[in-house]
Amino acid sequence: MIRLRELREAAGLEVKDMCRKLDVADSRYRKWESGTNGVPLDYALMICDVLHCTLDELSGHTPKVLTEDERHLLDLYRGCNDKGRESLLQVAEVTSKLFPQES
Repeated sequence: MIRLRELREAAGLEVKDMCRKLDVADSRYRKWESGTNGVPLDYALMICDVLHCTLDELSGHTPKVLTEDERHLLDLYRGCNDKGRESLLQVAEVTSKLFPQES
């Protein structure tokens, strides 16, 4: 996985942190990160959970890496029930109209 190291570093994690979270040997993880060995799908899904990314991002199909603020906002959204999510989306829509991104 080409972007594994990039995403791990963006998340502020060390190799030893990933090994502990995934319950894998250091040598096995390093082979994934270097591209020597492919990552089994079940581990790729766990990696995505740990790094808060998608399989597309992990595999390099999309160049977008979520910033810390974007991940935080996503975590807040996921922590809400349906009504809370609806409210959060309404607030985001109003905010984006009041404060549009400058080009």
